[in-house]
Amino acid sequence: MNRIITSIICIAFAVSAFGSSDSKKTQRLIAKGERAYDNFVYTKAVEYFEKALEEKEEADAEVCLKIADSYRLMNKPKSAEKWYAKVTNYDLMTDQDLMNYTQTLLKNGKDAEAKAVSSRIKTADLSQYKRLNAIEDISTYYRDSLAYFVENMNVNTEQSEFSPTFVDDGFAFVSNRERKGVRQASYGWDDTYFLDLYYSEVEDGQIMEPKPMTKRINTIFHEGPATFFDGGNKLIFTRNNFNLGEERTSVEGINKLKLYYTEKSGSGKWSRPVGVPFNSDDYSVGHPTFDEATQTLYFASDMPGGFGKSDIYKVSYTDGKWGTPENLGNEINTVEDDLFPYIDQGSKLYFASHGHPGIGGLDIYEVNLAENGEVTNMGFPINTPDDDFGMVLRDNAGFLSSNREGGRGNDDLYMVTIYAYDINARLVDAETGVELSGELNATEDSKSEALATSTNGKVSFNIVRGRNLNFSGSSEGYESNAIDFKTATIPLDAKSFTVDVPLSKLALFAEIIKVINPGRLELISNDETLREFDGSFADLEADLKDKNYKITKIHEVEAIYYDFDKSNIREDAALNLDKLVALMEEFGELKVVLAAHTDSRGSNAYNERLAKRRVDSAKEYLLSKGIDSKRILMESFGETQLLNDCEDGVNCDQDAHQLNRRTEVSVKIVE
Repeated sequence: MNRIITSIICIAFAVSAFGSSDSKKTQRLIAKGERAYDNFVYTKAVEYFEKALEEKEEADAEVCLKIADSYRLMNKPKSAEKWYAKVTNYDLMTDQDLMNYTQTLLKNGKDAEAKAVSSRIKTADLSQYKRLNAIEDISTYYRDSLAYFVENMNVNTEQSEFSPTFVDDGFAFVSNRERKGVRQASYGWDDTYFLDLYYSEVEDGQIMEPKPMTKRINTIFHEGPATFFDGGNKLIFTRNNFNLGEERTSVEGINKLKLYYTEKSGSGKWSRPVGVPFNSDDYSVGHPTFDEATQTLYFASDMPGGFGKSDIYKVSYTDGKWGTPENLGNEINTVEDDLFPYIDQGSKLYFASHGHPGIGGLDIYEVNLAENGEVTNMGFPINTPDDDFGMVLRDNAGFLSSNREGGRGNDDLYMVTIYAYDINARLVDAETGVELSGELNATEDSKSEALATSTNGKVSFNIVRGRNLNFSGSSEGYESNAIDFKTATIPLDAKSFTVDVPLSKLALFAEIIKVINPGRLELISNDETLREFDGSFADLEADLKDKNYKITKIHEVEAIYYDFDKSNIREDAALNLDKLVALMEEFGELKVVLAAHTDSRGSNAYNERLAKRRVDSAKEYLLSKGIDSKRILMESFGETQLLNDCEDGVNCDQDAHQLNRRTEVSVKIVE
């Protein structure tokens, strides 16, 4: 993969590594190394440089840096780090050397060391180096590890397979794999075979044996990343600047990359590839992806006027004619390499970058072009400290390329599954489960900005697995509630999930007044308003429960009783009257009706006077406790309302007569 990147950007050393005191043998070895290096034959460059250092008494910083850079360009970061570390005098390093050293340390997982090295970069404006300024944030890219499943594919070999792209019922990809029975040329950069395009069908979920594409497409040089469109009948692919048997180079002698277009004829054969009009011998154009919805091609290039070493561009394709390439701007492009774009069906762009904040090496990013969204690092395990690039997705499944540890070859293809869910949250009654209207907000754990909010009791959004969510809601007549929800609890194969936010009816409180007289019960409740209730106590309890009222207090007021032929307030009667006083003090809208009675002994006239004395004594007791006389109504009935058969001439015991010697209490609500 590195050869495809660095074919776009090449860094040259301007100072010769010769020393006047070096032997002729050493000078010859260094000269050979420099020629190999300048011609991108890095395996030979390392061989010559290392032999030269064996002949020198002291390690030469310039040679060490070239060895380090050769290993870096061959994608061997551990070997590169060893040689960078030999240059102990950082003043001998250019800013680009320090940048390369920093990137190498990041790829090797040495974040602290990378930060220390990057601090020595002397470039005036380091703010433009987004990745360097966000090294401390690397741990945040591991938070979505539950959202992705990444698996090495069986199409991989000990060589390189990368840059997959969808086509027909399968996918195409780039590889420099060995082909038995076919004579293949080697590429001096890292002494591997040249790259070709391959195609694998997928049948019933099984990936078939890859086959090389037609010789009309594959040549003796490199064919790289490609894109198919128009039902797989049109193809744009990357190729060295080589056509019709002629190799062409830039003024620096570098063979640049170009894009070529071909389409299938009626017989299914590919036409002769034709270069796109914005190709150039002096800069590279490659890594295409085509958006059929907008008829737009996205690609990578180091053409003049960009923001970094390699930028991502777009160009329209209308009625078979190409427009003028446009740079995607510095929100997407950085001062480093931005490469391997892929546009999905929803206008979401995935691309690889060295410049945006990341874990190390190339990382994969996403940005929603339709919404002018922010560039977001896809995080681990999509990204690792190694190079991760060339991801393509359909319906949360696809492929990516990576040279991460544990692979079969240099660059490998990996299957990717993204676990993302359509979350549908709603307010519900905690007891019945019935949906409620009201205000509902959804936020991500530790973030203040809402993911979604509504006033109809429902919100919907899509989010990847592993995120922790918080839902808060309220509805009229209900207590507000907030719940936490872990998306990791959703079944892996789910596409959507409903989250219920239960609301309990408001915890309403009511007090009940029970007025107990012989043979009858009066009930008053102060729920919605102070009201008399016609029914049993059990009926009142049920009525309040239906309205979600909890009974917090029951006031009991009872009739008072007297001794024979007496009107004074006994101790037991005083206790009951004190309860009545407390009730009237709490509820100022109540009046009391006192109705006095006697037993049948004595004349009717005497008993009428006795009943009057008894009701008066009850009233006086209430007045002594501060109850306003206007709130006290009195009635006296003598012996006319006996509660039993103890009439004149009937022989009854004392308990029976006691029942009739009473003052009944009735509580009324002032209208």
